[in-house]
Amino acid sequence: MKNVRPVLRWMSILILFFLFACSTRQIPPVSEPGSDSLASDSLSLSEPASDSLASDYLYAALWYQRGVEAKANIIIQYKLAGMMLNRALQSPDWTAAPEEQQGDYQNKPPAVILDVDETVLDNSPFMSWLAVNNFYYDSIHQPDWNRWIDAAKCPALPGALEFIHAAEAQNVKVFYVTNRPASQQDATRRNLQAVGLNVTNDDIYLKKEQPDWGSPKGSRRKVIADHYRILLLIGDNLGDFVDGYKASYDKREEFLNMDAYGQLWGEKWIMLPNPLYGSWEQAAFDHKPDGKNRSEIRKSMKSFLHVWDGK
Repeated sequence: MKNVRPVLRWMSILILFFLFACSTRQIPPVSEPGSDSLASDSLSLSEPASDSLASDYLYAALWYQRGVEAKANIIIQYKLAGMMLNRALQSPDWTAAPEEQQGDYQNKPPAVILDVDETVLDNSPFMSWLAVNNFYYDSIHQPDWNRWIDAAKCPALPGALEFIHAAEAQNVKVFYVTNRPASQQDATRRNLQAVGLNVTNDDIYLKKEQPDWGSPKGSRRKVIADHYRILLLIGDNLGDFVDGYKASYDKREEFLNMDAYGQLWGEKWIMLPNPLYGSWEQAAFDHKPDGKNRSEIRKSMKSFLHVWDGK
């Protein structure tokens, strides 16, 4: 019995040590990669997602907001737009809207059409808010997006104001065609005015402002083309230039090389970079996100990548 007691004493010490270690160690939760859902009730303002479900916006938001490379790219595009505008004013047959610009347009007053978000106004503060909180832009955070728009706090993108003011100084009318809903017209105007632009509600063409003004912008471009010669289209999304943007990746790439469009890029159509969002990501799930969770969407996106085989 004398030999048993020391053994029992050491066993008790080991058990207590083990229990103490288990009580203090933080065991990470087990979760499947990409299991966060676009409509998950657990993803709330008071309960950010774990780092294992980190937001995909982080790298894009940092590049877009703090990268000199991003700013330089945008400035270059607006300088190119300025040079093309001067050329367009010297060429009466020049039009950036060959499908909408019909009939005798040569003598119409000149105009340019710009998108708003990530073309004139910078929403990266909102996207950064999503990123640092590990949120995704989904139906849960649609009200937060609306609050951001209503606050009218978007800064202007570099080069945008200089281009717009230069165009107006040459008596070129500037129109803003955006897929913000009609209910955000006043907030959009206030924000554009806040960054230094002389804008009225009549200059802004919003989605569903008229019954036939859907997400495709061709119907709105047509209204402008009926009264103006459109010299340039400037945007960050394929849909700012053509109505067939809700298509597959292969079909979308055809717009770069088709005879009807190929010569327009970089001359009459000026595309700005936007790695934050756009129809380019929606093409991975056939532009139909409803009913798909984040895991399914990410899996679909990965399937379109050209991946190194490691050899």
